[in-house]
Amino acid sequence: MDLNEAKNIKEQIVKDSDKGFGSFFKNITLVLLIFIIMFIATHPELILNPSKFMSGINSDIIYVIGVLFLLISAAYQLAVSINRDNKMHQSKIAVEEFKIAEREEKSKQEEDHSKLVNKRIENSPLIRNELKDVLIKLGASRVCVCEMHNGTNNLAGIPFLYLDMTYEEKTPSVDYITDEYRNFNMAKYPFIPNHLNNGSWVGSLEEVAKEDGHLTSKLTYGSSKYGGFVVLRGKNSIIGFLCVTFDRINNLPSKAEILSTLSSSAQVVSSLLDKQDL
Repeated sequence: MDLNEAKNIKEQIVKDSDKGFGSFFKNITLVLLIFIIMFIATHPELILNPSKFMSGINSDIIYVIGVLFLLISAAYQLAVSINRDNKMHQSKIAVEEFKIAEREEKSKQEEDHSKLVNKRIENSPLIRNELKDVLIKLGASRVCVCEMHNGTNNLAGIPFLYLDMTYEEKTPSVDYITDEYRNFNMAKYPFIPNHLNNGSWVGSLEEVAKEDGHLTSKLTYGSSKYGGFVVLRGKNSIIGFLCVTFDRINNLPSKAEILSTLSSSAQVVSSLLDKQDL
């Protein structure tokens, strides 16, 4: 039983209890009305000649009516008490079921989180090995993975999109730049959303500069003169980017070779990063 099912059970119990009591009260009222109608039907003088009717009533009839009234009142009070106790008992059961479902839901979330953490730990070496293979195949200076995430929202509830460079493999000719790409706000760099829907891009730093001077400065810091990326896609959403850069513009692989190598590795890396593959 999950949390939503427990909530529904609790609400249904309260609703049914109220409905059951209402039905009981309605039935009692209906019985009394039928009794009164039958009594009037068998004693029309009650309407036609009430003074004569009242004078003919003896003490036994009054006694019987009084006893019936007391019995009906007692039955009503007993029914109210039983209904209240029953409702309280059912509510306690529903609350316990709710608490159990809540604990189970929390336990499941913790278990799922633990699985995801273990998946990250187990798959990180595999991702790094894949990046090293791309580095060697293309003779690149750097290969990295940038994962997308949303930090906070604006006041309208729209999330900001950020990138974190989570994996980086490089040659000795360039420096590590992982720390420079933490909470990398995509809104500040128009080049990325401009080419996101294309799924890939390969070109020189000069081409980037035509669209995005801010990103050009970042890439220059990393000694990048040429490069490319392909989008990493999970089963339900975009995960991020697999990127490659070169610190030279001569003796480069063809664009077709770069895209082919990146696309092949992107399938491997995407499966290692996708939550749906648990």
